[in-house]
Amino acid sequence: MSSRRPPSLTSSSRIGSLAAAALDVFEQEPPRDTPLRTLLNVVLSPHNASYTAESMNHVADTAVEMLLALLEDTQEDKAG
Repeated sequence: MSSRRPPSLTSSSRIGSLAAAALDVFEQEPPRDTPLRTLLNVVLSPHNASYTAESMNHVADTAVEMLLALLEDTQEDKAG
């Protein structure tokens, strides 16, 4: 589906030319004042697809690896 602006989605949804829509990226997060929130065939979800246990563990592991690499470089500079 092509990218649409909220007013177009709202109109399309109300007149029945759009069966349903699911959105998770918004110009302003979270979407507060939008007529899309009132439509039964539109699902609004926060943009958090990457917030899984696996992805958070990966982020933590990467941060630790980067910190350890930084500390190793610091120790080598002191020894050199």
